[in-house]
Amino acid sequence: MNWKKNILIRIFEVGYLASLVTLAYVTPLIVLSECSFRTPRIVSQDDVYQRIKKLKIRLGIPEDVEINCELDYKVKYSTSYSAKLDDKFYEVYLHPNHYYEGILRHEMEHIASGVCDEEPGILHDIKYYLIYEPRATLCEGLDICL
Repeated sequence: MNWKKNILIRIFEVGYLASLVTLAYVTPLIVLSECSFRTPRIVSQDDVYQRIKKLKIRLGIPEDVEINCELDYKVKYSTSYSAKLDDKFYEVYLHPNHYYEGILRHEMEHIASGVCDEEPGILHDIKYYLIYEPRATLCEGLDICL
């Protein structure tokens, strides 16, 4: 009977530690993401292209790389995203509720760090959630782009 009690105690300890680690990971991401809604709002198509031009220089994205971002105010997807369409052509989709410089910075950080260039798979997913997403969220919320 004593060994069953020890197993249950270990299970609860592991669960407790897993909860703490999850909270320590998720809470800063949520807080930093909310900070992006306090960044300047993108108001027009010209505005978004001016910001893309400045961010390309700041993030070290080569000049010959083209990044398209159309503001159409129609909801296509439930969130914003960035994607590689061709060798030197990327698309950034901003959800109509996400027309903020911080969100644009987040998506362009994904382009600059090479997330869009990687093949999908389990290794990519692990790196995405443990490295790329926290780094892009830091760039988004605090304007610290690594």
